[in-house]
Amino acid sequence: MIKLSGSVIMLIRPDGSQVEFDSDELQSGIIRSCLAAGSRDVWIAEDIALSIEYALTIPANRDRTFTVSDVNSLVIKVLEETGYPEVAEEYRRHNSTVGVMVSAEYDLIGELISRHLGLSGNRLTDVADQVLEAAEKLEIEEASPALFVELAKMFKERLTVEEEVGIIQLPTMGKHSPWQLGKNDIYTALTPPTLKLADEKIINFSGVSQLFPALKIDFKITRFIKLLNLESPLTEMAVIPFFHTVAAAINDIYAAVLSLHCRLGEKQAELPVYLNVNDMSRFACKNLFSSWPDAEAGCREMIAYLEEMLDFQLFKVSLK
Repeated sequence: MIKLSGSVIMLIRPDGSQVEFDSDELQSGIIRSCLAAGSRDVWIAEDIALSIEYALTIPANRDRTFTVSDVNSLVIKVLEETGYPEVAEEYRRHNSTVGVMVSAEYDLIGELISRHLGLSGNRLTDVADQVLEAAEKLEIEEASPALFVELAKMFKERLTVEEEVGIIQLPTMGKHSPWQLGKNDIYTALTPPTLKLADEKIINFSGVSQLFPALKIDFKITRFIKLLNLESPLTEMAVIPFFHTVAAAINDIYAAVLSLHCRLGEKQAELPVYLNVNDMSRFACKNLFSSWPDAEAGCREMIAYLEEMLDFQLFKVSLK
C-alpha cells in the first residue's frame, strides 16, 4: 500500500497551468452539489473524494498525467453509476469548463497537448496535426480546451496500442445498506483497552462503506494528553513514548475489520487506512506553546513515530 503522507498530486487545468489536488476541496464541491440537488446523503462526498485520491496514486497510475477535467468527469461518472444522477447534474453544472476557449492554432494546440498528455517529438507533431485536421473538417476555429484534449486522446490511442488502466473501479452499491461493515459491528469486535480509548473519544472510527471500502480513524491528541495528565509546555519527544497505547488500539481496529471481512466472505485485497488528527493545530498551540502551521513539520515527524508502531502502512495522514 502507498504511504501518501508527504506526497502531492498535481492536476492540469484547462489553460495548461497546474494545481494541487485537494481532497477536502473536492469533498466540499460534492457536498454543495448534494445539497443543491436536495440529497441528504452527503456522506458520499468524503468517500468519493478519498476514492479518487486513492485511485490517482495507485502504482498503475503513477506515470499518468491527470487533468482537472479528468477528475470532474470521474466524479460525475461515480455519481451517475451509484444512483445519484441529480447530484451528478449539479456537479456538472458547477464544474463546467465552458467559457475557457482556445483557438485552433498549431502552437496553442501543441502546447495544450504537450501539457495534458505529456507528448513530445514526432508523437506530439502527429497528434497535433490530426487534431487540427479534425477541427478544420468540423469548421471549428475556437473551442474549449477539453474538446481539443479529448480529440488528442483519441488520436494518441490510435497511434499506439497501450494497455488501458482504469482510474478507479466503480463500486456495486448495496440496496439495503451503504455499509460493508457498520461502526457498531467493528466496535463489538474490539478489545477492552481499545474500547476505553474509544469511549474516552480519543480514538474514533467510521464504518467501512460499500461506495469506497476504506477505514477512517480519528485520533484526538489533545484528549490523549489530558488522559495522560501531562503538563504543558510539552515537546514532541515527551509524547512519543506514550504512542504505543494509541498504536495498539489502531492495530486492534484494523485487525478487527480484516477479521470481520473474512467472516463475511468479503474479498478485500487492500484496505486503505486514513488517520486524521484534526486537533493537531490545537495541540501545537495549547500543549507545545507553538504556533500553527509553524509546528506542522515537527508534529508530522512526531506522528511518523506512531506510524512506525503500526502493523500496516497508512495510506494518508491528515493533520489539521
